This record gives sequence, C-alpha cells and structure tokens, in this order.
Amino acid sequence: AGADQARGYGQLQAYLSNRPERGFTVVVLNAITDLSADPREVVERVLEVEQAGAKLAVLDDAAAADPLEAAVDHWAYVALGARQLGEALRASGADVETRRCDVSDEAQVEASVAACVARFGRLDALVNVAAILRADLLHELRTEDWNRVLAINLTGTFFACRAALPHLLQAEEAQVVFLSSSAGLFGTPYGAAYSASKAALTQLARVTALEWGADRIRVNVLHPNQIFDTGLWTEDALKAR
Repeated sequence: AGADQARGYGQLQAYLSNRPERGFTVVVLNAITDLSADPREVVERVLEVEQAGAKLAVLDDAAAADPLEAAVDHWAYVALGARQLGEALRASGADVETRRCDVSDEAQVEASVAACVARFGRLDALVNVAAILRADLLHELRTEDWNRVLAINLTGTFFACRAALPHLLQAEEAQVVFLSSSAGLFGTPYGAAYSASKAALTQLARVTALEWGADRIRVNVLHPNQIFDTGLWTEDALKAR
C-alpha cells in the first residue's frame, strides 16, 4: 500500500542514518506497486533513503500507466508499476534501478537480482512485498486462481530469497523483510488463497531466520491489518469488483 510503503521507507531511512558507513543496496520485490495514496510521499521517502546512502532496485510486474490498472473479476490490482516509479524518481534526481519482473518466474527473478547486483555492486537487503488478492468464497475459488496467488505471494518470495542469499552473505549486515498479513494469522472470509499464502509466508520467514541467523542475516516479518488508504478501496474499485 502506498502509505505503508512510505512508512517503510521512512523506517529504512532512520536505520540508515544510524549506520557508521554509507552504502546500502536494497532490492524491493513488489508484484504490484500501489502508489495511489500519495505518490509524492513515496517518492519523497525514497529520496530520503537514497540521501542516507541507500541504492534501491524495485522489481515489479505492473506495467500499466493508469494508476488503477484493474479491479475486476474479483482480482485486486492497483498499480503504478516499476517503470512509472523509476521515471518519477529519476526525474527527482534519484539513482534507482527498476525492472519489470514476474516474481512467479524463477528465471526472471534470478536474472533481475543478478542485474541489480551488477548495477550497484552489492546487495544488503531484500524486501519481500509481492502479493495479489483473489476475493472468492472457498468453494467458488478456481484452481488456477489459487495457484496464481500462491505462485506470487509465496513461491516468488522463495525464488527471491534463494537468488539473493549468495549476495547477502557478502554483506556486513544483511537484512530480509517479509510482508505477511494479519490474514495469515487469523484468516479472512473471501480470502482462502491469500490467507493461506500469508500464513505460509510467515513460516517461511521463521525458517529463514533460523537458517540464516548464524550468518548474521537479520530476518523480520510484518503482519499489517487491512490498509484502507489505497486505491483498492475507492468507491470505483469496489464497484468494479
């Protein structure tokens, strides 16, 4: 969500300000970049992060120029994709890498992470935000839709972690962040696939922390509740769904 992203970038900026040395490369895995709340706030926060010494690489599969790409057929998409975000940031003077990447495609994820490392020379953090939502009753949920949600929300994160690990091991103080959801803890009606994917994502984060902690890679998982200040919840979007 746009406001949530802005807060996240603000927290990252505060962390970077306390680091003894500058230089920090972050890959943000984000299947849908929602900037509908206030794009200017997100751009402002990203610029603050960069000024604190970070270089950002944003991987996103959304390509539409229209901020509201689609909110039909029970799929929830609000998108200002990586290309549009990159254009806005570069116009503001930021040095940012943006790439279109289908996070459910293993080869695309591996190639994108490698390209980002080649561009900036290092990788210090991975932020796993990629997620989509399918709103259906359990008995009406189609198999292909179930598979698509899990492919992006869960398997794509697995691909990203695996691709990032060799580079994170070379960092002095590496971090991985998983964005789960309260739905992964309590479940939500009309969200069988989403809730299941987020519950599994939480467990994946826990295992990652257990396995990578000895290598000084810090792993955190966040469980935000529903965020209503985005384009997913506008009157037009709700009518379309």
